Amino acid sequence: MQPAQDTLKQALSAHQAGRLDEAAQLYGDVIETNPRNADAWHLMGCLDHARGRLDDAEHKIKRALDIDPAFPEALNNLGNVYKDQGDILGALAAYERALKHIPDFAEAWSNIGDARRLMGDLPAAEKACRRAVTLKPGFASGYNNLGAVLLDRGETEDAATAFDMAARLEPALLDAHINLSEAFRRLGKLNEAQAAAEAAIANAPKNAAAHNALGNVQLARGEIDRAIDVFAHAVKLDPESADAANNMGAALTRAGQPQEALAWFNRALEMSLDDAGILANRGGALQAAGKVKAAVETLERAVMIDPTHVDARWNRGIARLLSGDLVGGFADYEVRWKLPEFKRRHTRIPAWKGEDISGKRLLVHSEQGYGDTIHMIRFARHLAEQNIQVVVETHPPLKRLLETAPGVEQVITRGEKIPGDIQLQVPIMSLPHLLRITARRIPKDTPYLRASARPAESFGLDGKSFKVGIVWAGRPTHKNDRNRSLSLDAFAPLLDVAGIDVFGLQVDGRAADIDKLGWGNKITDLSPHIEDFADTAAILAHLDLVISVDTALVHLAGAMGRPAWVLLPFAPDWRWGTKRTDCPWYPGLTLYRQPAIGDWTTVIEKMAEDLAQLNRKFSRN
Repeated sequence: MQPAQDTLKQALSAHQAGRLDEAAQLYGDVIETNPRNADAWHLMGCLDHARGRLDDAEHKIKRALDIDPAFPEALNNLGNVYKDQGDILGALAAYERALKHIPDFAEAWSNIGDARRLMGDLPAAEKACRRAVTLKPGFASGYNNLGAVLLDRGETEDAATAFDMAARLEPALLDAHINLSEAFRRLGKLNEAQAAAEAAIANAPKNAAAHNALGNVQLARGEIDRAIDVFAHAVKLDPESADAANNMGAALTRAGQPQEALAWFNRALEMSLDDAGILANRGGALQAAGKVKAAVETLERAVMIDPTHVDARWNRGIARLLSGDLVGGFADYEVRWKLPEFKRRHTRIPAWKGEDISGKRLLVHSEQGYGDTIHMIRFARHLAEQNIQVVVETHPPLKRLLETAPGVEQVITRGEKIPGDIQLQVPIMSLPHLLRITARRIPKDTPYLRASARPAESFGLDGKSFKVGIVWAGRPTHKNDRNRSLSLDAFAPLLDVAGIDVFGLQVDGRAADIDKLGWGNKITDLSPHIEDFADTAAILAHLDLVISVDTALVHLAGAMGRPAWVLLPFAPDWRWGTKRTDCPWYPGLTLYRQPAIGDWTTVIEKMAEDLAQLNRKFSRN
C-alpha cells in the first residue's frame, strides 16, 4: 500500500495544478486510510472552498481542527471560509486564533487587514496589512489587500502602487490585475486601466470578474455599446454573478434603456439581496425611467443599508433635487468630493461652512461646467448683501461675462495668483447648500448677467426679421451627451418655418455640421465671432429667441433674461424638474420635454408649430 504521506503529496500537486477531481479522490484515499489526518481534512476543505462549497469547506476544516486545535493554517483558512459566508466577525476571530500560535503569520495579518477593511475600520486594516508585507516583503496577496484598504481610504495613487507591486510579485494573481484596473479607472488613466484588465483576461480568459473590469473601463470611455457586449459575455461566463448583472444594468441605463436596465438590477438583487451598490444603480435607472418617487425610495433604502455608500448618497441627491427637495438634495450633493471625478481645490485655504463671515474676503471658485458656474453666480449678490467680499475664480472663457455679475468684486482665471488677502474659499456648487436654498427661496432676480454694448450689424444681426439662434449639441465628454445632443439635421422642421433667420451658435467642432449638410444658405454660422461667453452674450442681446439642447448657452440666456426654448431628454438634468414647461431658476425659459426616451421628433414638431405662431405675432407687430 502506498504510504499516506506520498498520496497526500500527489493530492496536493493535483490540487495546485487545478486537477480538482483527482485531488479530491486522493484526499479521500488518505482520509479513508487515516481518518485522523488533519492535513488531509484541511486540504479537502480548501478544495471545497475553491469550488464554492462553503458549508462543506467549513465542516472539513473544523474536522481538521478537532484533530489538531493548534493548526494555524487551518484556522486562517477557516477564517477565509467565514468571510465568504459573510461572517466577518467569525473570520476575524479565526485569524486572531491563528496568530496565537504563530504571532508573525503574515497571511493571517493580511487577512485581518481585509476583515477590518470590510468592517470599515480602515486605520486598523492598513496597520495589519502593512505588518503583513513587512513580515513577508514578497507577499503579493498582502500588497493586494493593502491596496484595497488604500482604495477605500481614497488614496488611489498609493492603492495603484500597491496593486502594481502585487501583480509584479505574482503575475498570476488575478485580483491584483482587476484591482489595478479599477484604481487606474478611478484615476482617469484609462489606457493603463484597460491594459490591467486585459492582463487579467489573459491570465483567466473565462473569468467573469476580469471581463467586468474591461467593461467598466469601456463604460468610463463612453464606449457604451462595447461595454454592453463585454458585460453580456461576463454574464454568459458566470450567470450567477451579481456584479456582471449590475454592470449590465449600469451600461443599459447609460445607453438610454432604463427599463431593460431595471430587469438586470432586479436579477442582481436576487443574487445579492440588500446590496447598497446595486440599489444605488437601480435608483438611477428608476430616475432615468421617469419614476422619480420610486427612485428616491430605492435610494433611501440603499442609504439605510450603508450610510457611507457614496453612489447611493449621490444618486439620492440628484433624485431629491429633481423632485424639488432642494435642501435634502443639496445636502447629499456635498458627497461629490468622495467620487473619483470630483477633485477638491484650494484645500490650503480654510473652507467656508456657512457661518457668519461678514467683512471677510471669500474666494468662490468654479468647479464643474460652464453652465453650472453661470447658474450659481447669482448667489454672489446675496453674499455681497451679507457684507462678504466676493472674488471669483473661473475658467478663462467666463471671465469677462462674470465681471458683470452683481456682488462680484473681482474675477480671476484658473492659474492666476490667488489674492493674498483671501480668508476663506467655497466651491460654487456648494453655495445653495450653505445658503439653505429651498424651492421657495430660489432667487427670481434675473437678469443677473449683462452683455456688452456691441451693435447688431457687427454680427450681421441687423434687420427686421425674426432672428433665432440654435445649438444642437453639447460637450461630447458629458456623461449624458448621448441622450441630450442631436444631429443638426433633426432641426430641419424648424428651418422650414417661413419668415425667420437662423443663426448657428455652436462653438465646438460641431459647427462644421452646417457645411457638411450644405446648409450654409439656411443657417448663418456665428462661431467665428465667438471667443468667449461675453461674445455670446453680446449676440444673444440681438436675437429674438434661442433654441438649444441643454448646454451652457441655456444658462446664459436664462441669466440674461433672454427668451429661450430648451430641448430636454426624457430624463433631464435635476434643475429642470420633471413636468413643468417653465423653469423656476430662469423665468425666460420654456422647456420642451421628450414624451418618451429618444423621441426628439415630437419635440421638434411642437417647436416648429410654436415657432410659426410666434413669428406670426412678431410679423403683426
